[in-house]
Amino acid sequence: MLWVLVIASIIGFLAVTPVSQFLPINTLLEQDFASHLGLNYILLFVIFISMIVYFFVQKQSVILDNQFSITDIVKQKLPKTLLLIWLFLLTLISSLSVGLYDYQQYQNNLLKQKLSLTATIKVNQLSDSVSQIIDVNNQPTIFGNSYPRQIWQIIHVDDFAGDDKLLTKINNINVLASVDISKNPDYQLILKQLKPNDMLKVSLDIMPINQQNFDNLPKNAKIISIGFDENNYLRQRHVQALATVTQMDKNSLSEFNLNQYPMLEKNLAKDIKLFDNLLIKIEKLRWQLRQNIQQNFIKTIQADNIHDNQTMIQKNLNNHAILLGLLTGDRALMMSDIKNRYQQAGISHLLAISGPHVLMLASVVSLWVLAFVKYFLPNLLCKLPSRLLVLWVSVLVAWFYALLVGFELPAQRTFWLLLLTTLASQFLINNRPFLLLASVGLVMMWWDTTAVQQAGFWLSFVAVGLLMKFSEQVGNMNNIQIFEKSDTWQSDNSIFERIWLKIKQEFVLLFKLQLWLFVLMFPIVIWFFGKISLVSVVVNLFAVPFLGLVVVPLDMLAGILSLLPVVSGLGGVIWGVLGGCLAVFHAVLDFVLQFDFSKQLFVYISQSQSILCVLLAVILASRGILSKIFMLPIFAMIALIFITQKQDNLNNPKLIVLKNTQINIQLLLIKNQSWLILSDNKRIYQDTNKLKNNQQKQQDNILTTGNDNEKTERVLNNDIYPILAKYHVNTLTGVISQTPTDSTNQIVQHLARKMTISQYYLAGFDAIKPLKNEQNQAFTFDNITPKSCRAEQVIASDDDFSLTALTGWQLNLSDSQISQKERHALQTCFLQINSHDKNKQNQQVSIIGAGSDSLPMQMSMMMYSKACLTDNVDLFISPFALRFDKDWLISASPKQLHVVTGRFDNQKFNENNQFDLLALKAKPKVLQSDDVGVVEYQLNVKP
Repeated sequence: MLWVLVIASIIGFLAVTPVSQFLPINTLLEQDFASHLGLNYILLFVIFISMIVYFFVQKQSVILDNQFSITDIVKQKLPKTLLLIWLFLLTLISSLSVGLYDYQQYQNNLLKQKLSLTATIKVNQLSDSVSQIIDVNNQPTIFGNSYPRQIWQIIHVDDFAGDDKLLTKINNINVLASVDISKNPDYQLILKQLKPNDMLKVSLDIMPINQQNFDNLPKNAKIISIGFDENNYLRQRHVQALATVTQMDKNSLSEFNLNQYPMLEKNLAKDIKLFDNLLIKIEKLRWQLRQNIQQNFIKTIQADNIHDNQTMIQKNLNNHAILLGLLTGDRALMMSDIKNRYQQAGISHLLAISGPHVLMLASVVSLWVLAFVKYFLPNLLCKLPSRLLVLWVSVLVAWFYALLVGFELPAQRTFWLLLLTTLASQFLINNRPFLLLASVGLVMMWWDTTAVQQAGFWLSFVAVGLLMKFSEQVGNMNNIQIFEKSDTWQSDNSIFERIWLKIKQEFVLLFKLQLWLFVLMFPIVIWFFGKISLVSVVVNLFAVPFLGLVVVPLDMLAGILSLLPVVSGLGGVIWGVLGGCLAVFHAVLDFVLQFDFSKQLFVYISQSQSILCVLLAVILASRGILSKIFMLPIFAMIALIFITQKQDNLNNPKLIVLKNTQINIQLLLIKNQSWLILSDNKRIYQDTNKLKNNQQKQQDNILTTGNDNEKTERVLNNDIYPILAKYHVNTLTGVISQTPTDSTNQIVQHLARKMTISQYYLAGFDAIKPLKNEQNQAFTFDNITPKSCRAEQVIASDDDFSLTALTGWQLNLSDSQISQKERHALQTCFLQINSHDKNKQNQQVSIIGAGSDSLPMQMSMMMYSKACLTDNVDLFISPFALRFDKDWLISASPKQLHVVTGRFDNQKFNENNQFDLLALKAKPKVLQSDDVGVVEYQLNVKP
């Protein structure tokens, strides 16, 4: 019956997001708070009574014999079946109701408008990233992020001009604040000193968190979800707004004193204050450990005199970042390259603080406590057996360590599971591991209604469940075989041969375990991340023992020693040794990852496919032969769904518009062709921020921004690979780069190494006069050579569609006659897509713009007759910085306008463009990426 509650709760909490998006839940929940809360308590009470009745009915039921008739069997089974169905429905309604209420409470607390204010903030958590300028042999070196982020709590607002209701809402909210260090290098000195429980007076530009708007969608468009869900991440961290720091008062930095803010003190009960004080002390401990590892990193690069070698600095920083992550779960020092390396190797799960970390520390401390009690307090063991003493000490250590690492879900699961196991042993209750695991999952789901939406929840519980099952089915069988053969090899083999045989057997067991986890966790990994690493099975064979059994224990020891005044230097020595070991480990990883078989596979499965995969995994993990008969039809259904989706891509032309504001990305799927369309908006993004030359150079040296290869891989991993996987695109008919910039060219060159690209069109390409990048270096075409994208060029055509370049002129003019900016604008390639609807009658016209200048539009009006310009454009895609030409806009008269915008003011829809839209007789429906996210347009459906 416990599994009925678990399954119903999972379905209910997972349904919160889709139900809140498509039903008018907001009005329903705002009507009567008391009645809604009372309904929840009533439902939970009914569930509790139903559980008691179920156990009573189960206890009173008689054992069925063969002499019973079918009627008697039905009479015995029907009440319990109906009771289980009733219990399932009640739990489902309760979990959905509680989840919706929590969701609505969070939505009500969100800030809905932009504000600029001066406030006093309080730091409750560590920052997500760091930024620091260090002096190495009189050479300034920057490491960290140019935009360090941290969650701040606003506790007081100065001279607020708004109403009291808004002021009350602003006070005590959490904002995710970012600081532009490249513009304000002095701020990094303040941030370096800013630790948990400190307060600081700052000026903030506060922005609301963008929520997806489903109401304004036309009928030919739908919102799709790929990649990282930032809104869900912010909700899980209880963030109500985003903020950018414009000014800091360094003289106001001080430690928070609750007595100075009586309004806050009234809102906090005494027990809450005690718990908050404990959390603050733990956060300070985490902050101190981060400082110790940072100082060890600085000493290392200063001692080795490697300030002029950025690669060596990067490697040292990566080693220390891994040590910090394994110690406290703090990933602030981790750069994008080391994250990508661990993801590609399939070992990023080893960086999560989970059961092995907690249990290792708990076991060490509990054994030391047991030895102390045996020597000094032996009489205590008469009242509390040694096994229970070890368990209770482990529970306390697990609780403290779970708080130290931020009480993440894997650490929570370990603590609760250890606590239930200890209670079962204390009260002599039969310990059933799977029921304990289900109980912990149920508690965590109801404690945090967003838990089931987090990857850590599923990966943690499913992995532990599979480990339990593996120990039953594989481990026990292998142990029996070992014992059966023990007499033979113990008598005939030497001690070295026995050790080698034992190592070999353990290695085989570990390989089977990794293969077991890889296959059965495949649906969950694909569902959350959309990619898998085939090499992970092999890499985990040496990564798990090395990181888990060598690095983690010594890292914990070094962390403890670094906090002690006398032996703190010894902790630095251990970190130095571990850094060298990690350097060798990372070199081995780099060697393995350079081969083609180590590439990640990006895969997408729909909800129906995911359910079938989970069912298949359950069958594979279950015992018995009869259940495995159902594997064949499940395989057939999965293949049928994949074929159906592929056929849908062939029959229904689609244009998918992503939301990257620096590199605009569109995917065109039409007939049996797939085209990736790119345009560079990054230079415009930098110009909009008005970065000075020295500031830009400083920002380029920041390690976390990485070199061009890292930036390229970031776009590929975060945007391009996931969208290609979602639509099952294995080969590309072609790629079109609409702007003559090297950034898009590098993306195409990297992509061509990993998949087949038949054609490549590059705006401004000239075989005689090669393009040059910002460093005045010629473009390189190592993997695929482009063709020029020229005006009036038909790139692809069929009976049902055509893809044409509208602009892109190669003008034979000298640099004195035309500026580089104008040449760049004229070479920019606008694209037009013509397609027919389902009845092949009405033509659908879509235009994809690029760049920032209206010059291509003006030139098209001058060089083409009006007949060549398509009237009544159905869809116009535009980057946020593109300046419209009013005459062109009136001539095209777009019905829909999709602007690729971002959350910041300088990434919004151009105000001049909005004014020009007023001149149109028929006002287009405008969608902005910061409101809707990634959108799929059906090109054969009229808007």
